[in-house]
Amino acid sequence: MPTLKLALPAAVLRIRGISMGELRLDNLYAMIAHIYSEQNAQRPVSATFAHFVEVCGMLTILDRRKKREGVEIPDALCKALGWYFPLMAKMRVRSVEDLVFRKYPYVCPYCRRCPHEDFVCKSVRGTAPTVDHDKLRALYKENYRRKPVGLDGWQRMFQDIYPRSPDDKARSTLGLFEELGELAEAIRVHERHPKYFAGEAADVFTYLMGLANEYGIRLLQETSEQFRFEDECIKRYPG
Repeated sequence: MPTLKLALPAAVLRIRGISMGELRLDNLYAMIAHIYSEQNAQRPVSATFAHFVEVCGMLTILDRRKKREGVEIPDALCKALGWYFPLMAKMRVRSVEDLVFRKYPYVCPYCRRCPHEDFVCKSVRGTAPTVDHDKLRALYKENYRRKPVGLDGWQRMFQDIYPRSPDDKARSTLGLFEELGELAEAIRVHERHPKYFAGEAADVFTYLMGLANEYGIRLLQETSEQFRFEDECIKRYPG
């Protein structure tokens, strides 16, 4: 398998003066994966995945309302992305944008609607026969111009597809850990079934965005402050 070459974007070299609108999701991916490339070079994929799951466990504080010393929800969200991206690099993913948008081309892949219709989606189980791949490919081309740019744009897209509300209770947390289990299987069988990984990795990303949206809604309701996921990531990973 060829080695993935993540080009370090020019934005990294001038990160302190960067306009946030210039930083694409793939730029953020390349930057964070590059930061940890040496540390992860000798680790097996299983070790990188285990660390990703470890930091995802911190995200349960959103619904448990449990305080963990030194851990706040923005920290946990950023750390989760901070290990998701190196995991994608270990799995030779060239573009996180393309990986996610091919499965979620501004619609739910199962009902193919935005916002998705829960009743329709309840009739499927997320297995291969329930996805019309031909129609999904057509929607990928049709909606390509709507593909988000920065992290905040991707977060908004998933709020459009799967709206969160203040009444959501552990919806994203439960979904994330279900998908982590499926991602673990995809990594385990990757040599025999390499195509399985992409869909599961995209699903995990949707729930990270869902958690960010749930937190943002609660923060706005409780403090009138806006949660800027991209800004928080740049603070913690400034190139």
